[in-house]
Amino acid sequence: MNKPIQQIMAIDFGLKRLGVAIANTLTNNAEPLKTLHIEDVKTIPKKLEQLIKEWQPHKLVMGMPYNVDGTEAKIAKQIRAFASLLVQESNIPLEYVDESFSSHEASRQLKLLRQSGERSKRVIKGDLDKVSAAIMLQRWLDSETQRNEKDCKQQNLSEE
Repeated sequence: MNKPIQQIMAIDFGLKRLGVAIANTLTNNAEPLKTLHIEDVKTIPKKLEQLIKEWQPHKLVMGMPYNVDGTEAKIAKQIRAFASLLVQESNIPLEYVDESFSSHEASRQLKLLRQSGERSKRVIKGDLDKVSAAIMLQRWLDSETQRNEKDCKQQNLSEE
């Protein structure tokens, strides 16, 4: 049985900016959407509320940074507080994804695009945030695909 197509929105949380990306479960391709500047991490920015209303995601994915020893980074407490508020106000389920090295990967991708001529403007921090959100979302989509394939294989084996 086919599942309905759903929109998934990812948020790369920062103390000054939020990177936002979007994907759907049909294409399974994450796309950078916007970078939003935030003034108070204890409130949901109106522009994020507008994006949620416009895109109507069925799920939110938020990056969670980890230290090299596997423990959560210091900012994790603020991320969890922001995520809790976001779920409370939007009533949309949220999952966390490991955001390790997503900013580094975003920087590398943007520099390669600029060097190849596909991108003419210089890389700014706001670009990094939304591309980082897209990288995190793509990781989440890929892990969901793997999980679904594993579930299907197990179901097929149990039916035999």
